[in-house]
Amino acid sequence: MFPWNQFFQSQNFHDMMKKMNAKDVEDYVNQVMNEVFHANFPANFPFLSPTFSSNEHKKKKEHAPDVFETNEFVYVTLPISDEQKKNIKIQHTNHHLYLLHYPNQQDQKKILLPSPVKRKGTKAYVKDGKLEIKFLKREDHQYTEIDIYPN
Repeated sequence: MFPWNQFFQSQNFHDMMKKMNAKDVEDYVNQVMNEVFHANFPANFPFLSPTFSSNEHKKKKEHAPDVFETNEFVYVTLPISDEQKKNIKIQHTNHHLYLLHYPNQQDQKKILLPSPVKRKGTKAYVKDGKLEIKFLKREDHQYTEIDIYPN
């Protein structure tokens, strides 16, 4: 076990702790954060609060899809307005969902699906302002054994 108590028993450490100023600690932490993250972090970085989040972050969160899977299906749900419902085009591959003209007319959203899905049998419903897309999971049992060779 590491002898932590030996480091904190010295009189110098106790004197240093008594003389420590909260402003100095905050300045040091900000300096280190600037060195590590440069200017890419907000001023209130460690204390991000929903009340201080930007409007752009709120807009992204409004249109963020919920993706989940069961044993047989993969579901994607997202909020949709009547206007968006008229314009949206839905396409998918085995691994991705593409939403054309969502959330805006010129936008395209690409969503990674958690499991491979079948090409046929996908259904989409709108209920209570939510678009729900239900995919049939594809059972992928094509396993390949990999040999390990010595160097």
